[in-house]
Amino acid sequence: MGMASESAVFSPIRRWLRSDMRVLRWVFLALYLLIIGGLLALFVLNGLDSLQAGLWLLGPLFLAQGLFILGSGTVNLCQPIRRRRLWLPLLAAGAMLGVLVLGLGLALCELFYWDKSDGAGWIVVGIALASWLGWGVLLWAYVRRRRLNRMQTLGRLGAICFAGSLAELLACIPAHILVSRRPGCLVGLLTMLGIIAGIYGMLFAFGPMILVLFLRPRYRQEQMEAAEPLCPACGYDLRGTLMAGRTVCPECGAGVPGPEAR
Repeated sequence: MGMASESAVFSPIRRWLRSDMRVLRWVFLALYLLIIGGLLALFVLNGLDSLQAGLWLLGPLFLAQGLFILGSGTVNLCQPIRRRRLWLPLLAAGAMLGVLVLGLGLALCELFYWDKSDGAGWIVVGIALASWLGWGVLLWAYVRRRRLNRMQTLGRLGAICFAGSLAELLACIPAHILVSRRPGCLVGLLTMLGIIAGIYGMLFAFGPMILVLFLRPRYRQEQMEAAEPLCPACGYDLRGTLMAGRTVCPECGAGVPGPEAR
């Protein structure tokens, strides 16, 4: 009884997450463009120096997103990425995760008074650069072991960066609240940089995740053309369901189409 009630609660949520979100994807895109446009307008209103700083800040963000998306590819979404092209999205994703490590390290330095010691900042920068290489190796192993295709690679790596930015913000925001209550000048500067790094990583992941929503119908069409049995309602893989002789999708409860319909 408990399992049935739990399935009744979470099945609509899973079905919604697997859907195309035809309206929400445009809402997310408009929100993303509004945030980027608002940041650019803020830099413009604050003068030429602020605009140059904003371009130095947003330029690498757009460059990393371009490497991430074009490296993953948008042609033949069901095909795996070749090894010579896989390093582009891994390079961009690892760089963003390294930025998150850098922001978290700066926030912890100020929280625990490590910034008072000589060389602490360079140690944090060295750890961030090393984490860039470390994250690249881990993400490479993750993608190659699971044999992800182009669409899955784009979605999984984007989700990892988005989750990492959320975790970094959950650590930096409380640290900033604690540090900002201390007396002195420039208090809370490093923790604020940590928050900016978390927002920076979130903006990086937000763009590719919106692209995944727009590519999802095409991805399903390619799967259907490849004769993979998928649920027409939620896109769930029905191969195991058909082998078991079932006629209902275990994910959303929709009826399984017959061979002629598929």
